[in-house]
Amino acid sequence: MRNNLKKANEFRVFGPPGCLAANTIINIRRGKRNSGRPVTIQLAYYKFNKLDIPQWLGANYPWRGDHPALIMSLQKDVIMYHEIEQIINSGFKELYKVSTANGRSICVTKKHPFRIPTIYSCKIQNHHQFLPLYQLKPGNKILCKSNKYSKKGKQKNKKRNIVYSVQYHPNAWNHFISGKNYKRITLAKAIYEAFLNNISLEVFIRIIRHNKNKADKLKYLPKDIILHHYDEDQLNDDLYNLRLVSKKEHDRNHGKYNIRNFGYFYPAEDTITSIESIGIGQTYDIVMKPPWHNYVAQEFIVHNTGKTSRLATRDIPRAVEKYGSEGVMVTSFTKAAAREITFKRSRKTGKTIPISKANVGTMHSILYHAMGTPEIMEVHHIDEWNEK
Repeated sequence: MRNNLKKANEFRVFGPPGCLAANTIINIRRGKRNSGRPVTIQLAYYKFNKLDIPQWLGANYPWRGDHPALIMSLQKDVIMYHEIEQIINSGFKELYKVSTANGRSICVTKKHPFRIPTIYSCKIQNHHQFLPLYQLKPGNKILCKSNKYSKKGKQKNKKRNIVYSVQYHPNAWNHFISGKNYKRITLAKAIYEAFLNNISLEVFIRIIRHNKNKADKLKYLPKDIILHHYDEDQLNDDLYNLRLVSKKEHDRNHGKYNIRNFGYFYPAEDTITSIESIGIGQTYDIVMKPPWHNYVAQEFIVHNTGKTSRLATRDIPRAVEKYGSEGVMVTSFTKAAAREITFKRSRKTGKTIPISKANVGTMHSILYHAMGTPEIMEVHHIDEWNEK
């Protein structure tokens, strides 16, 4: 191992800057449940990571199955469920109790970021939408989850781009008006099938509207194949945003989070009335899957406080300028953080981090490869193994 790893000229350690108190209540939904179940973030940490749960926590089994764990998250301007990547133990830190005018309260570390209103954010700190607690004070406004609920998510017929009067398309939907059938297909399907036939969209639409003989000779997608919008925006019909999936797979992917079967909540402003230190306490934090790196805890909208963005967009490029691309190594305790660091793009260049992906990974994997990937042996007597 000493031959494969060179002596470091510089060594930096980055830890999570903000965390929540162990007794913070979060609502987590798994499997086919119709709503979230309130648990403390401490109990969620043990259940999520399938660890032995201490008896004093009152629950003696981890979560069963491989169902994703979902928590409410602010997504653009509404609050819906989003998947958790990881729940981590952040150790013991000084905690502060934040109270608001509407009776909300939460205990966090001084560096944990809170979501602030967009208009209000323009007046401070360079348009940042999340500010750490130490930059906030009584009288400042923050965003929280309101009780205002919309059932819009239950509507099945979401607006899409449609091409009408395509009477010679064999798989078009029937659309009767005053007894006449104005068959229709989605614009996404027309775009993809025009691509399949190597003709322009305009020519394809003209054929399936007016020329039965030519339409019969064209290629079409099978009925059991669905066009999935990769970015989940059904109005983005760009060819590069379309993916072919089976109907079963498509239904399963959309049903995974059940977002269409549930409504969503709106954020609301609240005003901080007090911030007081309550001493040292056990803390935890949640890492969310991209692209929504925030979650709702006790109705507060807080950011998951990983350092991957800063590392990938600022610290690593600076280190590469100083030591060269082969002279920088980045390690993390989690696969999620390592993957995110690898694919993050620099704000300055728009490119991914300029070092070899072999130099980015978990601490365990990098050290394992530095040792020459020796055979892994499972033993019951760890003392005997250590002596060898």
